[in-house]
Amino acid sequence: EFLQFDLGLDEMAVVASQVLARLDHPQADPGVVPKYFVCSKIREHGKVALTGDGGDELFYGYLVFKAQVLARYYRHVPDWIHRLLLDPLVGLLPSRKGYMRMDFLAKNFLRGFPGSEALRNSRWIRSFSAEQVSDLLVDPTAGATGAGGEQFLRELAAESRESGYLGQLAHNYQNTYLPDYVLCNSDRASMLNSVELRSPLLDPRLAKLANSISDSIKMPGLETKRLMKEVGCRLLPRDVVYRKKIGFTIPAAQLIRGPLREEIEDLFSE
Repeated sequence: EFLQFDLGLDEMAVVASQVLARLDHPQADPGVVPKYFVCSKIREHGKVALTGDGGDELFYGYLVFKAQVLARYYRHVPDWIHRLLLDPLVGLLPSRKGYMRMDFLAKNFLRGFPGSEALRNSRWIRSFSAEQVSDLLVDPTAGATGAGGEQFLRELAAESRESGYLGQLAHNYQNTYLPDYVLCNSDRASMLNSVELRSPLLDPRLAKLANSISDSIKMPGLETKRLMKEVGCRLLPRDVVYRKKIGFTIPAAQLIRGPLREEIEDLFSE
């Protein structure tokens, strides 16, 4: 039985406005809002639930892992072709609405070049450039935040240099995005609803085993989460296992332009 419910923009706006003030620290990931809704529904049926947290980081589920494979080929494109031809052409693509639209993906992919492999993922997913981060911070050299945390990212890459280029990226996500966003959001969204979430994929024994499996087995070609899909097909219909991946998020842009606009403008006014 699947739990299914619909949420309107106005309802999302109310929760987004209220829940942010209860998170104890700043949080930029809108994924906490749908997690809060789901946990509130879980609370109507019980107090404990299992999550799939860690699956993308351990078994290469994010779209960025595909980008990392493609980057191994694109890095051989001469810088002058990238700078004078491809980058300007992609910049001319019209912006469209929608989640992970093609123009957005193409523009973000090219942001990773030229540059070191250790910092490429940061360039792909960040909202601000290293220069903008330095301008925003009171002390740009403070700790790991200096120059956008680049030294920290280089250290992570060095720690995992024997893990293969996809393993290095997985190590990055397991030490940054997973604890700082995914698990952080799950913990707060569940506790605010008096629900306990458990993450079996993050059992240390399973995580250690997953990280010991070669890249070619976990992600042959551009097929993400290959091992999880093979197991899933034994338990679920194939169309469920192989359906298109959808990020666990909300239409943030519509909320900002719509029901949250007045509140946001008030917060950011002088």
